[in-house]
Amino acid sequence: ATLTVTDAEVVELVRLLSRELDDMQIARVLHRRGLKTATGLTFTKRHVQSIRAAHQIDWVRLLSNVRAFT
Repeated sequence: ATLTVTDAEVVELVRLLSRELDDMQIARVLHRRGLKTATGLTFTKRHVQSIRAAHQIDWVRLLSNVRAFT
């Protein structure tokens, strides 16, 4: 079996985008930027999920647009 490693730039981009976007949206951004998986494939939702799991990246949508109820 051959070990593949995701580019550090992609991991950091997934970390950043996970603050605002879901996995499918992140895959689309990576695709639009012309980035490929470590094996040369187009990113899918599952690829993004695998990257998040392997690098302990939580999906946390920032609540910057939510108004407090008072």
